Amino acid sequence: MTLRESLKLTSYKSAFNYIYKLFYKGKDHNNDKIMEVDCSYSNVYKKLLSLPAKETTNYSIYIAGIGNLSTDVDVCLLDEVNDEIFSLDFVGWADLIDMNIINSIKMSSPEYLAHILWGGARGLLG
Repeated sequence: MTLRESLKLTSYKSAFNYIYKLFYKGKDHNNDKIMEVDCSYSNVYKKLLSLPAKETTNYSIYIAGIGNLSTDVDVCLLDEVNDEIFSLDFVGWADLIDMNIINSIKMSSPEYLAHILWGGARGLLG
């Protein structure tokens, strides 16, 4: 399944609930800040769904566990031809939107979308 397909099939709220649970709950954020972040992620979600289609490549978004906690997840780029892994830090959303997602740790789509969005949108949200 591609990132675009996952976004279409998964409600925004279910993905944001995981973002909140994994990255904001229990931290020093007031309700106004959480509502602001919620609105920002909602806008990112909508923008991603409106991106034009992109030709598929030999790369996939790879979800891997790197520890024992639910936040110990690495989202990276997998070159399937050369079996190499790269960082997603400098890959634009337009290049990612139609890539397949390889969910090696078998988490739910709302949860893996939370990790993808958290990693990719943090810089946009401040």
